[in-house]
Amino acid sequence: MFNKIVSTFVTKVLTAIINLVVAVLISRWAGAEGKGIQGLFIATLGMILTLTGIFGPISITYLFNKKPSLNFVFISNLWAIVISLIIFLVLKAVPLIPVQYVPYLAVITFLASIATNNLSVFLIKERITKYNLALFSQPLFNVFFIVGFFLYKNSLSIEDYLYSMMISYCVLFIYSLSGIRSLVKEKLSLNLAQLNSDVKSMFRYGILNQLATIVQMISFRGSYFILDKYVSINDVGIYSNAVSIAESVWLISRSFSLVFYARMINTSSESYHKRIYKRFSSMTFWFQILALAVLISIPASFYIQLFGDEFSEIKSIIIYLIPAILFFGQALISGHYFSGTGKHHINLLSNSIGMIILICLSLILIPLHSVYGAAIATGFGFLGLLLVQYFFLRRYINVSLFGKRIDSGWVKAWIRSIRGAYIEK
Repeated sequence: MFNKIVSTFVTKVLTAIINLVVAVLISRWAGAEGKGIQGLFIATLGMILTLTGIFGPISITYLFNKKPSLNFVFISNLWAIVISLIIFLVLKAVPLIPVQYVPYLAVITFLASIATNNLSVFLIKERITKYNLALFSQPLFNVFFIVGFFLYKNSLSIEDYLYSMMISYCVLFIYSLSGIRSLVKEKLSLNLAQLNSDVKSMFRYGILNQLATIVQMISFRGSYFILDKYVSINDVGIYSNAVSIAESVWLISRSFSLVFYARMINTSSESYHKRIYKRFSSMTFWFQILALAVLISIPASFYIQLFGDEFSEIKSIIIYLIPAILFFGQALISGHYFSGTGKHHINLLSNSIGMIILICLSLILIPLHSVYGAAIATGFGFLGLLLVQYFFLRRYINVSLFGKRIDSGWVKAWIRSIRGAYIEK
């Protein structure tokens, strides 16, 4: 288990470093406006990929363990093709991003969806290291081609960045085919007689889980679109960099949660679920506290040197985002417990409540206080999500979110500190 956690964590750290390099390059070579457009593009792509995930990796891994079949991967990939075409048509009519970037979005959606579907085979086989290395190849090739375009042209446009993304996902797509080959070698094939039944099974399992994830993605990035509407695209760029830095702490919780989920789906023992939940939840909490302490210690001048003078507010924004990062880091672990036990309706409920709180507060606070309003709204939204999860965790396995009983004092203390800082601001 430990080796898988380390492998996942190291891969995610390296991926985060590469993504940070990409953010730095775009910020310096395209400015705050270019970074804002890139932030909106990535936010839109993330929400679309959760939609393709209705018939995606989560459904594949869960159902394959119960009934091994090539049908599940075939259905997932067919769904990805359909969604890519629909997205192209819809965003031409209702552009969430500048319309000239919609074709890039459709192509990247197709490549990313198919690749992640195929790579889910490695999760099924618990080949975590191979899975991690495959995913790491995409951002690595992405930054390689970004630098290549810049050196060739002595400049970087958003189109250059998108071409780099497409090439990197092509590499991941080609590599992912090895997952399909491994299933074929095991004498697995399509069973057309079972296709209709498998579609229904995947939809029933995936719809609640992915609706929860879609809601979650709106919570993550909905503030980007509100900032773009009520403030400016430059503020989107500044805020997106701050969010990317703060979310680096989630490398810990994402690493733990991936291994936690892989172990969860291979047993139905409630006592085992309770035991490993306590272990992973406690580790996640304390490692996040340590990581946040390191993050806070980084001076504001570092971010100015890193991204440029336009991004001088990043350190202040990160401070405001810390509660949100801690809350959602824990929510990742508990959310994977509900997914692993088939209780997707709880994830949908908790994420929906969190999203409603976040969006409502964002609409109030962002027009008044820009990026700081977005950060505060996010903190309260994720707190609402976490408290709903806690209610059900106590009901099902009688455990806390942090490996021990929650002292409400720390919540009250945070609210008081935010209120003071907010008034000063």
